[in-house]
Amino acid sequence: MSAAEINNDAYVAFLNAVLSNGATEIISVTMGSKCDKRFIKGLATSTYNYK
Repeated sequence: MSAAEINNDAYVAFLNAVLSNGATEIISVTMGSKCDKRFIKGLATSTYNYK
């Protein structure tokens, strides 16, 4: 694994961290082909930009 690759556990830890500190939110799509799907949306206040 290269230095830029992460495993699933590391990715889950990252997502949990940014969700718990308010840098992301879970949104539900209500229209279109992705209706009833949930997505992770980064917020403008996030300090994780480009990391």
